[in-house]
Amino acid sequence: DAYWWHQNDPDFFYSNHPNWISWQPNWRDEDGAYDEQHNWHYGEWWYNQNPTWVSSNHPNWISQHENWVSHTERQDHREAMRENYTANRANQQRLEEQNEANRQQQNRNEQAAREQQNQANREQQNQENRNEQAAREQQNQQNRNDQAARQQQNQANRNERQVTHEQQQATHQQQERPQQASHQDKGATTEPRSSNQRPEQNRQANAGHENGREPKN
Repeated sequence: DAYWWHQNDPDFFYSNHPNWISWQPNWRDEDGAYDEQHNWHYGEWWYNQNPTWVSSNHPNWISQHENWVSHTERQDHREAMRENYTANRANQQRLEEQNEANRQQQNRNEQAAREQQNQANREQQNQENRNEQAAREQQNQQNRNDQAARQQQNQANRNERQVTHEQQQATHQQQERPQQASHQDKGATTEPRSSNQRPEQNRQANAGHENGREPKN
């Protein structure tokens, strides 16, 4: 009955049948106490919460329930293990967060290095393009200079041929003038003799008719 359980295993009594306390009202005052909210708790609960308060205010509880001490030690050990696990887990979490932060920082550094390398490559490519363009412009300018030089040389050749042609034409004209003058001189000396001969021939022809002879052809 309740009395037997209260006498032999009060922890079982209050853990499983706290309503049995109504069988003996003084058990409430002997075995527990009220908290500030006027909630009643068994002495083991108090010892687990504040063993110093129990030792100071209800030392008889400890003498009657030595198993609370060993139970509390086991509970403290479990609590210490939980605290160690929690601390280890927190350390592990911080380590994982730190590793993640390091990985992100490494990724940012690698990305920055890639962007820097790409920028350097683009600048190098742009410089090469500018150099090639400058070389093409220089070559084009050289080609234009060569073309202008050829045109100038061609014009000089044409001018030279024109001068040569004009000189040859002037020389030819100078050579033709003495010949023309010579022909004119010859014509002037022979023409009077011809005019003098024609009257003589006429006279001979007339005389032949008079003498009854035909003139000889």
